[in-house]
Amino acid sequence: MKVLFCSSEVYPFSKTGGLADIADSLPQALNELDLDVRVITPFYLNLKIAKSELLYLGFKELVIIDRPRIAKYYFYQNKNVKTYFIESIEYFNRDLIYGYHDDAERFAFFCYAILEGLELLNFIPNIIHINDWQTSIIPYLLDELYRHKYNYLKTVHTLLTIHNIEYQGSFPLPACILLPKQNDNAYILNNQVNYLKVGIERATKISTVSNTYRNEILTDRFAYGLNGVLLKRQKDLVGILNGINTVIYDPLNDPALTYNYDIRTFSQKKKNKVLIYKEFAFINQKPTTPLIVYIGRLAHQKGLDLFYNALIDIMKFSNANIFLLGTGDEKYVHLLEYLHGSWPERIKVYIGFENNLAKRLYAAADLFIMPSEFEPCGLGQMIAMRYGAVPVVRETGGLYDTVEPYNEFTNTGVGFTFRNISDVEFKDAIYRGLNLYNSQKIRFNKLAKRGMALDFSNKKMAINYADLYKNIF
Repeated sequence: MKVLFCSSEVYPFSKTGGLADIADSLPQALNELDLDVRVITPFYLNLKIAKSELLYLGFKELVIIDRPRIAKYYFYQNKNVKTYFIESIEYFNRDLIYGYHDDAERFAFFCYAILEGLELLNFIPNIIHINDWQTSIIPYLLDELYRHKYNYLKTVHTLLTIHNIEYQGSFPLPACILLPKQNDNAYILNNQVNYLKVGIERATKISTVSNTYRNEILTDRFAYGLNGVLLKRQKDLVGILNGINTVIYDPLNDPALTYNYDIRTFSQKKKNKVLIYKEFAFINQKPTTPLIVYIGRLAHQKGLDLFYNALIDIMKFSNANIFLLGTGDEKYVHLLEYLHGSWPERIKVYIGFENNLAKRLYAAADLFIMPSEFEPCGLGQMIAMRYGAVPVVRETGGLYDTVEPYNEFTNTGVGFTFRNISDVEFKDAIYRGLNLYNSQKIRFNKLAKRGMALDFSNKKMAINYADLYKNIF
């Protein structure tokens, strides 16, 4: 089976979030199952690969809004994945991936260029796997234009994966000029052109990144206005849990760590914590001092509004140290800086993202906090458990699906959870983790090891997607 995986970002070439990681790891794992899955993505200004490493395939002239644009196509084989890049000086030669006034036009161009370029790429897929709003108009373009234009596209199916329904590609009505039919209700929502809506309307099947999130987005609270559209397609909507690359995220062989370990050598883990304590000049550097870590975007979705009261209380009434790493909204950058300024010897902050430091922090952490208001899947809690850090999470989306709450009576579970968006409940969950760490270290370590033993591999995810492809085709 031939599948073209379309993504606006792909690690290690470009990345703003978890989509890039999945666009890297899922095609690799699918190809190991003997599918032919290839990736296509834009060639951005700051793409982390030299053009000299790419094979130039040719160009296509596309007419968008009555003006010709040039799409150039390049090929690169990385590991076991064949990747195509689409270059446009006009649309992609910019400092950022998203956030421009003409994003509707930029990613419409990307979608047209994918469909126009298939013959040039010498790859006609059975399924086009699209991801999020940036590629969501592809099923509509197929239906309204390309199945009639090219015979070889008549039987091509589409799968839309929704990684985060909050981001929908919603634009003012004049953007309808970018699409084959004007003012079509298929792509209009609340008097706006909505790219994600038309993908939901027209894709053969729809998936999202955890089963709980699949059920959540059928409700008004989580769907950001698209629950009605999804309810009409709910028989075609499935939840498939994301996975992580267990080769990259492997504490036993991770080159970022000074002290490698696995379940059998778990006692080595605390040495990584001591190194972090010394490097960042924490006042209490004892290996028995618990370390709480946050790694992620600084955004409302991630539950950062719960940090202020909860973490101040933790500082006043516990023995824990805290390390917060991330980048995002200025509001939360200032919050983290305030917390550091108030307790500079116990709370450390790194604004930005540095992958090796992040992996060292996973290895150092005793508790990993992730109090998201909503979380389609979440990779952070999976990585944390892989490294033996115990997650503290809110019961939503993929966090609910991956973190079984600790039960002190049956001694089961892998983390500490809370239900409501409440700093009191969040704080209570952290205290439950700290109390177990401080008073029952053997039981705490067993809990951490249970998390390490769970299988969140991308291979498991790939098997589920391969089954879905077969169901579509």
